[in-house]
Amino acid sequence: MTHGTANEMFTDLMAEFGIAVDPSLLPGPNTPLPPTNATIHVKDHETGYGTPDRKFVMICGTTFGIADIGEHKSFFRDETYWHKHVNCQRCLEVLASE
Repeated sequence: MTHGTANEMFTDLMAEFGIAVDPSLLPGPNTPLPPTNATIHVKDHETGYGTPDRKFVMICGTTFGIADIGEHKSFFRDETYWHKHVNCQRCLEVLASE
């Protein structure tokens, strides 16, 4: 497997399984997200992965669990190409101050 964009890595992985994937059909950073009423944050970290107590901690200080995933969505801090979709005002302020 080669290193490159996420789409390249995905198509390389699928090729290893004998599945051909057209990279032009995969979502990219300009792909619009479906409409949502969820608040979209930037994730700082999470705790309790693999447990019922898993918590997601956002850079704005918001914390939510698995049960709240419909009201909140997030991207990792290093996924900057998705940050244009963030609609949490406090997350945007924190990003702007970095």
